[in-house]
Amino acid sequence: MLLEMKHNVYVISAGRYDKLPFDKKQKEKYIFCVKDGEGKLYEQNGCKNVYETGNLMKSRNFALDHAFKNKKICVQLSDDIKKVVVNKNFGEPVKVELEATETLSQDDDASSGSDNMKELVPKTMTSA
Repeated sequence: MLLEMKHNVYVISAGRYDKLPFDKKQKEKYIFCVKDGEGKLYEQNGCKNVYETGNLMKSRNFALDHAFKNKKICVQLSDDIKKVVVNKNFGEPVKVELEATETLSQDDDASSGSDNMKELVPKTMTSA
């Protein structure tokens, strides 16, 4: 399965070094791509892997290049993430390992009127 492959999680962030929705373990594991001049502020707030990568577009491109150079899948998260959904166009719905501090869920798929997605549960990945 795709998510069983090696991946890096990148957080694209600017100015939210003290408001990140991630726990200590996530701040130590994830790679933070931040606005120029803010790297030390993120490090002072517990982020271990911080790169000053510039604006939004440069940060997203850095994350892609960094992951691909390391032969990893690139997973990009926003610094104010509230929910995650699995794209229904890529196979059967699955439960996804997120390493989240709380269970995340999605809204019903409004376009089809059916509930195509499953609740996202930390630390698991099984076929629906």
